[in-house]
Amino acid sequence: MEEVLISWRSVDPEENRFRFYSLSLGEDLWGDEVLVKRWGRIGGRKRENYYWPDSYQDLLEEIKETAKRRERHGYQVKKQKLLSFN
Repeated sequence: MEEVLISWRSVDPEENRFRFYSLSLGEDLWGDEVLVKRWGRIGGRKRENYYWPDSYQDLLEEIKETAKRRERHGYQVKKQKLLSFN
């Protein structure tokens, strides 16, 4: 079972931009924790990538870096289950 930790949207109709990006925490087939990154066009085909952190600190660092990148690219937080990690 996956739990969405945070999701972003970047919408600008004038530029025909309707994008989303999300991070979820789940388990792989062997029970290891995995961070699932999903992105794509809203209502369109989704892509995903997986990140297996070595530690809880690595997981938090990956989330922080992803949040910084999304904000630099104009994404707005839509849903957040985490406390502030600045």
